[in-house]
Amino acid sequence: MKNTFPPWVWVLLLLAASAFVAVAAGGDVINDLALPADYGLATSPASYDLAGLTWGDTRQGAASDCWWWATVASISHQRPDSLARNYAVNLDGTVNVTFFRNSLPITYQVTSTINPYWGDPNTTLDGANGNGASQIMQKAYAAFRYPVNTMADLNYGWPNESISAFGLTAGTLPSTISAFAVAWGQGDVIIVDTGLIVPPGAVSDHSDSVWSVDAAAGTAVLRSPWGPGYGGYDCYITVDDAWLSAYSVGSFYGQFGGAAPIPEPATLAVVSTGFLLLLKTRKASL
Repeated sequence: MKNTFPPWVWVLLLLAASAFVAVAAGGDVINDLALPADYGLATSPASYDLAGLTWGDTRQGAASDCWWWATVASISHQRPDSLARNYAVNLDGTVNVTFFRNSLPITYQVTSTINPYWGDPNTTLDGANGNGASQIMQKAYAAFRYPVNTMADLNYGWPNESISAFGLTAGTLPSTISAFAVAWGQGDVIIVDTGLIVPPGAVSDHSDSVWSVDAAAGTAVLRSPWGPGYGGYDCYITVDDAWLSAYSVGSFYGQFGGAAPIPEPATLAVVSTGFLLLLKTRKASL
């Protein structure tokens, strides 16, 4: 007696195989050349290639998206090379920006223009050189986060959301220097959220990047995504366990390599061929 699958099983298997190939290939590119509805006047940045991006260019603007900017600043500080999977300039000057949702890539094609109102790279502070790559990623994230596609969509969030969106594995960790030292030692990015009450020089209800950790001294340096030159606040502050216990309301880490790399076309061909051979072998054994 033949042990055959019902027809609906074969249909489901074929659909699953097609979906797997489409997802592995990165899916379609979403054409999002229209600016967010509330973006305002956009101009061309001095440059927007990844090679010229510095963390000084990653500067928060008018939106309440410190959680997003702290993540971008941390990645550009520690592993700028990893942004190559999130950002690619096309031959026509547009940019493909890729974010990850549930570890699956979603790519947006956007224009290369920016509005410094939302994040100004045109300063000479902190090594900024006018590179607009992070601002271009920011406006693509507005479409990624909500389909309404406005910059207001970026207001308020948690760092673990943006960490995951950049393809890192996100999680929480204790707000202690010893925990920071472990995460920092293995190359993780770390973001610290402050509470409503903070000492002079710090920013309340804010996300800061951990910029360095000195386990021997029991201290860490936090960097505000506002950048230097913002009146009344310190861009870099040194904290210890007592400071973190009193003023931090949460800490987050991001591990690189969390999202599986997109297979090359040759890999996809092997996957597809292997699946078809599996079906053929199964049919022959019936």
